[in-house]
Amino acid sequence: MNLGLRLALVLLVIFALAATTAVVSGLNTADQYFQSETQALGAPIAMYIVENRSPFLDGKFHAEQFRDLARSAMVLNPAIDIYALDVSGRVLAQSGEGRVLARGRIDLAPLHRFLTGDRPERLLGDDPRHATRQRVFSAAAAGPAQSPWGYVYVVLDSGARTDLSARPVLEKLEFFAGGGLAAILLAGFAAATLMFARLTKPLRALAREMTAFEVEMPPRVQDLAPRARDEVTGLRHVFGRLRDRVTEQMRVLRQVDTARREWIAHLSHDLRTPLAALHAQLERALGQDGTFSAGERREAIVRGLWHCGQIRRLLDALLECARLEAPTLELRPELFELTELAQDSTAGLQQTALADDVQLRFEAGTPGSAIVHADIALFQRLLDNLLTNAVKTSRRGGQVVVSVGRIGSVVMLTVTDSGNGPTADMQAVLNAGGEPSMGASGLGLRIVGRILRLHELQSRVETAVNGGSRVTIEVPAAGDAAGLGKRARG
Repeated sequence: MNLGLRLALVLLVIFALAATTAVVSGLNTADQYFQSETQALGAPIAMYIVENRSPFLDGKFHAEQFRDLARSAMVLNPAIDIYALDVSGRVLAQSGEGRVLARGRIDLAPLHRFLTGDRPERLLGDDPRHATRQRVFSAAAAGPAQSPWGYVYVVLDSGARTDLSARPVLEKLEFFAGGGLAAILLAGFAAATLMFARLTKPLRALAREMTAFEVEMPPRVQDLAPRARDEVTGLRHVFGRLRDRVTEQMRVLRQVDTARREWIAHLSHDLRTPLAALHAQLERALGQDGTFSAGERREAIVRGLWHCGQIRRLLDALLECARLEAPTLELRPELFELTELAQDSTAGLQQTALADDVQLRFEAGTPGSAIVHADIALFQRLLDNLLTNAVKTSRRGGQVVVSVGRIGSVVMLTVTDSGNGPTADMQAVLNAGGEPSMGASGLGLRIVGRILRLHELQSRVETAVNGGSRVTIEVPAAGDAAGLGKRARG
């Protein structure tokens, strides 16, 4: 139920309560006014009866005369009840024979107050026909004023009057209060509904836009909430969930920003080392120009070029990291034979391995097709980084073995070195899917981890039999990787 309808229903309830209160209050006021006017007009009735047809004569009550009086009074005005009372207030006789009285004695205090003339606009006395009800009345004492023989007590607003007049009043009340009031309430409800619908239209539009915006965000279990009762509650729920997400994302962004600043600081330090060495070699070659032999000058230039190569490789790795972490990066998957790619990478790094006195060789793994569906350029970089890291960490005279084989629907790529076992960076990247340590030393593994995440591949590193490291990467075979497709990675 939307907010406009809820407000309209609340207003309808308020209208109904106000109208009911007004009707009841009006009826009570009208009834009190009628009783006041009835008592003012009928006050002399009892005195007239006592003076002209009193049922009390010479201190005695004459029942026959009272019956004649009652019959005449009922013919003239059936809306009144006449009672004969003794001096204690006990009912001696009543008009309307055969009726059972609810009480046989009335309180004389209001009667005495009436007789003394000390009465308000509406003075109520007991109604013998009802156990608790009180009515306006007229009263007169029969006999001497100091010691009356009895009283004539006339209930002016009797049950007879109520019986005679209630039906038409109720019929009119049903018509006006039931029909007219219902029409007024329906008209008010319709007007309120239209008014609140118009007033809450911008709120409903905002609620829809907020909900649509939230739907576009990745769903989370903690975001699942019961359906809101109205737009305001829904907005509060959506705002709370968005606030939590923004807070969490800001925390992550602060962590990433802090990590990036630290990484840049470490890389700056790592860049400073080869730059300082290059600067020193150039100064050496220039400062000793007159005394350097051709061989020494050549050696300085060769060392400078080597440091330039270090700087170039570091900058290439930085550019590669930036490219792989760009949100607009798109994979370009294609079918290729992973065995051939591994053999080419092994052959391409033979000279580097020989320079470090490390034997680099390729071994065939489990027989079977090793065709995979992936980005071949990124896999080439993955293999180069893994092999370079394996050669670098292997001890002199050691070996690095690369193998590719198929087990079921998975192609297994394995690189085993003869170094000192898995490092903390290797375990963080290959086992936990995290990030390596800061600085240039972790750039190669950082690129490897990013490529693995882009292809959603499983990897692990463990201690090899010879004490070195054994890296294993599981790649779905071509028939199981068709769903990789061309897609953007953030």
